[in-house]
Amino acid sequence: MQRWKAAALASVLCSSVLSIWMCRDGLLLSHRLGPALAPLRRPPRTLDARIARLAQYRALLQGVRAQPCCRPTAYEDEVSFLDAHSRYHTVHELSARECACV
Repeated sequence: MQRWKAAALASVLCSSVLSIWMCRDGLLLSHRLGPALAPLRRPPRTLDARIARLAQYRALLQGVRAQPCCRPTAYEDEVSFLDAHSRYHTVHELSARECACV
């Protein structure tokens, strides 16, 4: 039992020394690099750039509405299936028979 206590104590001491050593090296490195580690900041956009971006989005959204959209125009009459309790169910207009651009 004495050996386990000694091993645990040695492990705690070694990990403490290692963490202190790593923190000290990290702090020294940050002082040496200084402003090189400062976060990069983007310059603020001007109002004209924001307006131009909004105009691009508006044109994109209005251009989507002008394009044709394909939709089902006719459906299969009905589809029947048997469930897990041996009962039949019928679903109307489940499967498209014909499609067209509207």
